[in-house]
Amino acid sequence: FALYLPNEHSCSIIETINALHPLQYVVETYKTRALVWGALGRAMLPWLDEADVRIAIERQGPPLEAGTPPMTYELLQTENERVRKQGCFVATSPSALGTNGTAAPVFNARGQIFGSLGVAIPAVRYDAEMQPSLSAAVIKAARGMSAALGHGGSRQRKSL
Repeated sequence: FALYLPNEHSCSIIETINALHPLQYVVETYKTRALVWGALGRAMLPWLDEADVRIAIERQGPPLEAGTPPMTYELLQTENERVRKQGCFVATSPSALGTNGTAAPVFNARGQIFGSLGVAIPAVRYDAEMQPSLSAAVIKAARGMSAALGHGGSRQRKSL
């Protein structure tokens, strides 16, 4: 789970559950992360106001993978629309080489973005046929967490 940090226009992973598999992807918790690099942040961006998205882009820092071009507002527009329709962000995450990331937004009681919930699967263990059920599970868990925070599932407001 990553918590949205509105004052920093970033996020921080505050809770993880590690796989039982001996080959694990371990993430550092409580570290401020740019919203534009990684599935957890990208799942939040479509629900923020344009001004907040632009600030997040300005604060993106260097890409975490060599050769990755900087993120622009224009590049995010089509992606954000797809995320809003699908209910989650799915992609190979630039923040972890060889990892497939799936994440869905979590909303507070006022329908504002609170954070995101997601999973990372090493590419060597990922099968594209699992994506529909994986996306459905992540969306269901994020909606459950939103409901626990008092979100009624009605139209979401964009930012805190």
